[in-house]
Amino acid sequence: MKSILKKLTQLVMLLVFCFQAFPSLAIQRVYCHIEFGNHRNENCRGFGFCRLVYLVDFGCELVTGDGGKTFTLNVPAEIVKKYETQFSGSFFLMENDFQLPSDILKAMGLSEQHLIKAGSYKMIKSGNDVTVYFN
Repeated sequence: MKSILKKLTQLVMLLVFCFQAFPSLAIQRVYCHIEFGNHRNENCRGFGFCRLVYLVDFGCELVTGDGGKTFTLNVPAEIVKKYETQFSGSFFLMENDFQLPSDILKAMGLSEQHLIKAGSYKMIKSGNDVTVYFN
């Protein structure tokens, strides 16, 4: 029993060391409210992100596991339904580059600026939920 406890303690210490030495290995996630559309157009007409606001516990889930090199956006069904046009195809369209807000980055533990570039991004539908891969 003592040897199992000792090995578990060593494993936990190794994991803590890895996440401290290599913080990009940790998965960072935040919930946010997103108003979909083109942030450069009046009334947010178009495709992409118009506004993105940090929330504590519900909304779209923005995730990175590699220190912000790539992001995944999990969009719940009720938001997909509200913005049907944005999620009607098999790709998510960003008409313009979008700078992630500093409060979102801070909540994710990211210190430098991160830009989601204009383009088409892979989108997977699972039931009524959608996952978008920004990479």
